[in-house]
Amino acid sequence: MPYALVPKDYTLKKVTAQQKTAVDAQRSHENVMALIDNPEIIKQIIISGLALLAAKEGAEALQDLKDLGVNISKDVESAYTKKRTVKGAPVGVSIQQVIDQGLARFGL
Repeated sequence: MPYALVPKDYTLKKVTAQQKTAVDAQRSHENVMALIDNPEIIKQIIISGLALLAAKEGAEALQDLKDLGVNISKDVESAYTKKRTVKGAPVGVSIQQVIDQGLARFGL
């Protein structure tokens, strides 16, 4: 039989599987509500989403221009594929990799 910290007075009790599921669901709900109530987290999610959208739209705009036959310099094209280090980290990341990873994580 599983044990759980039951929220009222935080006592450790033997609980049935259904009771443990109910306690876990309540804690999950409380965690989500704490996340939603934090304005800083919401700001970070919005900023991250907008940055991903801007990078994605920029890459698509470059591809559209290439499809129209506009001559685009290699420097502009390499801006999306060139790997850059962040704060001296030994691993480089390109904007295209950031876009691909962001889309994968958002399920798009």
